[in-house]
Amino acid sequence: MLSAKPVKFQMLKTRIILVVASAVVIWLIFLLPKVVVENEATVAPDSSKSSPVKTDMHTKAPRKVIEKISRLRAKYLGGAGNKKNAIFADSLIKLYAEAGKFDSAAWFAEEASTFFNTTESWIKAGDNYY
Repeated sequence: MLSAKPVKFQMLKTRIILVVASAVVIWLIFLLPKVVVENEATVAPDSSKSSPVKTDMHTKAPRKVIEKISRLRAKYLGGAGNKKNAIFADSLIKLYAEAGKFDSAAWFAEEASTFFNTTESWIKAGDNYY
């Protein structure tokens, strides 16, 4: 009979220790910093590591391609006719892909495929979106 009481007390003691330990861990978590400090500018760059050159394909396109795109786009927006617009859109697809603006190429592919309405044109538009 005496042995049953200490086991019950032991179980209660273990629960109290777990609750207190959990509260301390939670309190320590809330003491962690809540803001990330950006201080990379103060750190000297490591010259031994070569970082890859970051190029943005969407802003660097050859001047000739950009000029051709502007001319064709002006003709496209001029509304020369449905067939002409589809042909301009088809040309714009190639130029935008060459310039690295794949989202615009896909949009014009969709516009051209709405006029042509063939399986091949829709597959081409889907491939450009992919």
